[in-house]
Order: sequence, then C-alpha cells, then structure tokens
Amino acid sequence: MNRTAIVLALFAFGAAAAPTPDSPPDELIAGFVPHALQRAWGAPKFDVGSWVEYRIGARRNKADSYRLRLSVVPPALAGDRRWLEVKIIGTGGGLTMRLLTKGEPDRPGNIERLLVQDAGQAPLELPMMDLRREGDDAPAPEAPAKVTRAPGGKLTVPAGTFETTKLSAAHGAAAWYSKDAPIYGLVRAESSEQLVELVASGRTGAFAEIPVDDPQAPPPDAGMRLAP
Repeated sequence: MNRTAIVLALFAFGAAAAPTPDSPPDELIAGFVPHALQRAWGAPKFDVGSWVEYRIGARRNKADSYRLRLSVVPPALAGDRRWLEVKIIGTGGGLTMRLLTKGEPDRPGNIERLLVQDAGQAPLELPMMDLRREGDDAPAPEAPAKVTRAPGGKLTVPAGTFETTKLSAAHGAAAWYSKDAPIYGLVRAESSEQLVELVASGRTGAFAEIPVDDPQAPPPDAGMRLAP
C-alpha cells in the first residue's frame, strides 16, 4: 500500500494541507470539510458513539462519487484521546482506517496509532514515525479566507431536514451547518463543480470494524504489523 496515499486519505476528513485564501473552491470541497468554512463554524465535537456519513463527488453526476463514514468509536478515553474510524467507499472498493488521536486529528503529531485495511485484506498497523515525517513536509496554513455568515433556513438532505446556518467564502464555496448534525456540524457543502451531502448520522451507535487488542493501551513499538 502506498504510504503517501494513506496520508492523503487519512486527512481527507481533516485539514492536513490547509487551503489558502487563493485556493480554488474545488480544493476546499475535495478535503471533505471546507477548511476556512469549518474553522469559521467551530471545532468538531468528537462525542463517543457519534457518527456521520457523507456522499462526496461531482454536482452534476452523483454516480461519480464516493462515501465517507466517520465514527467516534468506544471506549471513552481520558486526556482528550479518542478512537476514530474512517471508512471510504467508492466504485473501486473501500478503505477503512482506525486512528487513536490526542486532540483534533488535523496533523500527524496528534495521531498516536493508525491501522488501515483495504477491502478484503487483513488490517495493518502502520509505524507512526514515518507518517509524521511525511506530514512534517506540509506547508504552514496561511491567513483564512474571508467568510460570511447568514441564516440557511431548513435544508433537506438524505440524512433528514436541518435548521442551518450558511457560511460562504469569497471564492464561491459555501457550506450549510447545523447544531443538530453530529461531529462537524456539516450538512452540505458545494462549489461550482463538487458537492458534499450528509446522507446519514447518529449521536449513538458508532462501532469499529478494525479490532485492537486493548483500546486503552499505549502505542506499540515502531514497525508495520498485522492487527489482531
């Protein structure tokens, strides 16, 4: 498995390479959470048991899309640590990642453990030293783009109907947020070409597909190894 591809996929739901004010709208949407808009809305709430699933793809062709499911899986941990599981499903198969993070999962230094599993294969635990080394090369974020806020009204997406706030960036990207949507609060985001929609969510019921021996245990010694 290509390590760089794993790093990119890992931060598809975070802000590994923070777009700058000059970034095109599609670059914001491609990162799943529009970075400047998410920052304006507020920090995500990683409540144990919560989960969200998004459809991400082209606005004009919903067949050309993939789904991303993010779950905050039990057990609850002390010290601002948590287990997250990300599942990406597309026409070419699927990839599942389980992460132990301290703080927000927006940079490699906050990731304590990372397990990945391609569809139909055994999960692997990756050495964090190599992942952090690759992430250290990411450029420092620049000043955020200007964001405007307005009432978004009731918005219906596959996950349901939400009372929303609309955040818009100067370059044309827009996102609708709701306090009733778990984790990121994101209900819908769009640019001229791409679309992100919440298709399902819950505040309870999150579960892990990749097992670990002891969720409370510290990270293992460096080195790639098969997960249990």
